[in-house]
Amino acid sequence: MVVVRVMVLAACTFAAGAQVSVRLEAEIEPVTAGQPFRLIVTTSGGLPDAVKFESVPNIVIQDTPISQSSSTSIINGAVSHRVMLHFRAAIAEPSTVAVPAATVTVSGKPHKSNSLTVTAVEQVERPGPTLGDGVRINSLTDKIEAYEGEAITLTLEIWEMEGVSIKGITNIPQTVGFYAIPQEPVPTDVVAKQHEGLKYRVRQSTQMLYPTRSGQLRIDKFEWNGIVRGVTEIDGYRRRINDRFIRASDPVMITVKPLPQRPEGFTGAVGSFLVEGQLSSGQVDQGVPVKLAVRITGRGNPRAVSAPEFPALEWAFVGEPVRTDAAPDLAVQGRVDHIFEFAITPHQAGNQTIPRMHFVYFDPERVAYETKSIGPFSLTVFSSGESDRPVLFDGAENTSVNAIDILATDILPIVTRPGNLTRGNGLPAVFWIAAILPVLAYAAVAAFVYRRRRFENDHGYARAYHARTEAHRELRGVLEAGRPEESLHRALIQFVANTYNAPEAGMTAHDADALLRSHGCEDDLCKNVQTILRSCERAVYADQSLPGDEMKALVHGAAAVIDQIRAAIRKRGKS
Repeated sequence: MVVVRVMVLAACTFAAGAQVSVRLEAEIEPVTAGQPFRLIVTTSGGLPDAVKFESVPNIVIQDTPISQSSSTSIINGAVSHRVMLHFRAAIAEPSTVAVPAATVTVSGKPHKSNSLTVTAVEQVERPGPTLGDGVRINSLTDKIEAYEGEAITLTLEIWEMEGVSIKGITNIPQTVGFYAIPQEPVPTDVVAKQHEGLKYRVRQSTQMLYPTRSGQLRIDKFEWNGIVRGVTEIDGYRRRINDRFIRASDPVMITVKPLPQRPEGFTGAVGSFLVEGQLSSGQVDQGVPVKLAVRITGRGNPRAVSAPEFPALEWAFVGEPVRTDAAPDLAVQGRVDHIFEFAITPHQAGNQTIPRMHFVYFDPERVAYETKSIGPFSLTVFSSGESDRPVLFDGAENTSVNAIDILATDILPIVTRPGNLTRGNGLPAVFWIAAILPVLAYAAVAAFVYRRRRFENDHGYARAYHARTEAHRELRGVLEAGRPEESLHRALIQFVANTYNAPEAGMTAHDADALLRSHGCEDDLCKNVQTILRSCERAVYADQSLPGDEMKALVHGAAAVIDQIRAAIRKRGKS
């Protein structure tokens, strides 16, 4: 065993009970056989007293650190301190060595790091590097075989050799057949790697891909086009040189396996999940709503996770679930944290029970469907003396109150205070018509020309003006389409994009909701749009067709929200 004692930093203190974490990593990957490299032990939350490495064949680790560094940061009042210890190591022969977890003692307590696999490659004898070696690109996935809906991590890498600088543009690979989160890869890390003995600084970007159908799917090549700049010696003088290069990675082929026979209750969630449920109160008065929150966490496509089917209750009215994304930033990591709130309004007093609810998903690691259950929940409903019959309303005002009954259109009110009759004065009406008509005609022509020019020059205005008409025309053909769910989703997304002059390509239900809310759309309208789009997305993602009656209801609902959004925009424009 290798044991190392580390001097504590007297100037640094830690809060009692701080959580300690230890991380083990290699400074570069892969390493060169026979050449020294560094193993880095990073400790957070405490000062390390000792570090132990298990003895492993084929690798030699020095028993003292060659360097040590520390950093302290304060975020929202919380103090975070890190200590980094660098150990010299070497692997004699080309091989892959599994380094066990290091044991770090902090305040007398041992803490384990992660284990590590280090690959050593044979040293390559080659002439000095050229500008052509200055940049490399790579496209890789964490798996090349997956099930429908299973998460695949796509990593794009741009390698920049030490001693040069690069500047260029990239073409993101096409991912037809995949549901992508986010729409384009996002930068995640900068790591050190080597290739043929040359060291590189590697910028990595990642994207989560979820295959939507089985078969062979292709992730197209990743391209880079730019300039590499470096310094060379010419006739005894150091001069800066540059050259333009085009680099392209190989395409990646993914074999997608179909899901087994789908069980009842499965809505398309693929991954690994945990489900929790909690009532806001165990006691409630009759007619007063109580909330049941269902929280679903885990790994998978957040767009494919829907609320569990709520059991029918004869003693209460249950509203549609309200979905909240508790941690939207987790989506780029393929993680899910959703909360669904059901509003339950009891109309019968007594000791009531909410039956058990089930969430069904497919676990690709176990190659089996799993069911997570919550409940049953007990609820005591106190009588309020009101009728146990539920009263449903749509929020509209009761227009019958204070209304005037019109008995007949030919009955006019009696005039009880007539005014004095006088002889009219002024010029005849023909005069005013002759004087005003040319002015009105000129104004009408000017308005027509202005409007026509605006349609030609203002693309956003033209899109918004025709958005409602085009949307209703699309809705009329939804039920006869081959995939009515896709047609309805496209029609509603197209309406939102045209109304606010936003890009339509790649817009999801989440994007549409954010766009509507940013323009002051009312919460109820946004929720209705979300409900329709989510229903379509779930059906498309699970490759299931919605029943005819449900599709008709969704089409009618879409037509209604389109008219309501347009009316709200006009109302805001007049106010």
